[in-house]
Amino acid sequence: MNAKISTCKLCLLDNVEIRDSHIIPKWAYKEVRGDSKDIVNHTKGVVRYSDKQLKELLLCSACEQKIGRRENYVKSISFNKKGECNAIKLLNFNIGQSNNSEQVAWTDASPLDKQSIAYFTASVIWRASISFKGKGQVSLGPYQEILRSYLNEEIIFPKEANLLIYFHDPYKEDPFYQIATLPVTSKLSSKNRYVYCHQFLCLGILYKFFLGKNIPSEFQELCFVHSSNSLVFWTSLDQDPTMDGIRETISGAEVRGRLAQGK
Repeated sequence: MNAKISTCKLCLLDNVEIRDSHIIPKWAYKEVRGDSKDIVNHTKGVVRYSDKQLKELLLCSACEQKIGRRENYVKSISFNKKGECNAIKLLNFNIGQSNNSEQVAWTDASPLDKQSIAYFTASVIWRASISFKGKGQVSLGPYQEILRSYLNEEIIFPKEANLLIYFHDPYKEDPFYQIATLPVTSKLSSKNRYVYCHQFLCLGILYKFFLGKNIPSEFQELCFVHSSNSLVFWTSLDQDPTMDGIRETISGAEVRGRLAQGK
């Protein structure tokens, strides 16, 4: 494991040993790989087989463990490489439930550890925002420091933050539970006001994290954390615009190496 003596990006302690920190959790790579030796990796417009994992020296050991505790919980409710998901039982979802005209179902989120899921979501997005290797994909502006304070347990979940959680319904769909993406930032317009959405897909769960003072009321009412009637969605991700973006990105990429050779 690589390490150096520097300042931790999260707790801001100086002269501490900094460890290699994954942007996407290490366990996600393992589940994406499944029984294969390789991962199909998309980087800078190129698709190829690669076992490379995005990580860099960011955090001290204590902060790694702080984030790791929440990551372990999220792993326990995410899809595994076989397409199995413990959240299905916890939330009483039925496979194919979202295969209706609206392509979405929802249920009470109270059986889930909402604070761990919210922390995990914010941590992935924040790490992507400070990452040199993933620079340019996520921009948090003034909220970067607010999220750092939240992740360092100095403040509670920010009132300007809004989280929506979508579980993948694998009924007659592509295996989205074998995909993990880096977070990306998009700018949304609502009633002549703008709000920023930072989202990523990780093992069959789509995380949509809104930040700003102009979050639409319909999103606020469904917030996984703030809403009194907290919900999670069981949805046909095949119909979500996020998937269209992923398909467009991959279809326009250059295929290289063994993947191009059909091996």
